[in-house]
Amino acid sequence: MPENEKIKIFISYSHKDKEYCVELDNHLSALKRNNIVESWQDSAIVPGEYWDTKIKKNLTEADIVVFLLSADFLASTYIYEHEIQIAYDRHQRDEVIIVPVMVRKCVFKGTIFEQIQGLPTNLVPIVNASWHSRDDAYFDVAERLERIILDLKGRKENNKEIREKSEREERERIEKEKKDLVKKELERKEPERLEKEKRNKMKYIERN
Repeated sequence: MPENEKIKIFISYSHKDKEYCVELDNHLSALKRNNIVESWQDSAIVPGEYWDTKIKKNLTEADIVVFLLSADFLASTYIYEHEIQIAYDRHQRDEVIIVPVMVRKCVFKGTIFEQIQGLPTNLVPIVNASWHSRDDAYFDVAERLERIILDLKGRKENNKEIREKSEREERERIEKEKKDLVKKELERKEPERLEKEKRNKMKYIERN
């Protein structure tokens, strides 16, 4: 994994929770400035682009999908039928990590989020009086996300090294096979070459 290749994070949220999306994204600024991650949410879609295509493209390219849970989020038909489904299908194939983040208290029993460990700690919603401030809640989320990100980055780099080593060994094996074939062909033709050389010498002697 090249140093400049970043972990891609897709943030899925209800537009009624836009402020929480912005605030969480701001708490990932240090990771983004250090070129460790890049985040994407639908606010990045510009006029003239097909929003459905852009959303699905970024969902299928993401390494991590963060879902900001709330009653409005769970009530969104598009999120439920498209964003959650695409992410969950990829999650089952171990292609993406899903991280649910509870922003506002909601009932999520019977959804995939019941099966997946979420944030903040103990699933205390970001909007909750038990936090001294929202920043405390976001710090909890961002700190734990950072661990997931760095672990994933390390695994990707390790997998890349293993893959490159395997590819290098395969190239060396193919090159050796080519050299062996050339050597065998030369050995096969050597008696014929010697015999031809012998006949040419005899002809030379006869002419002289």
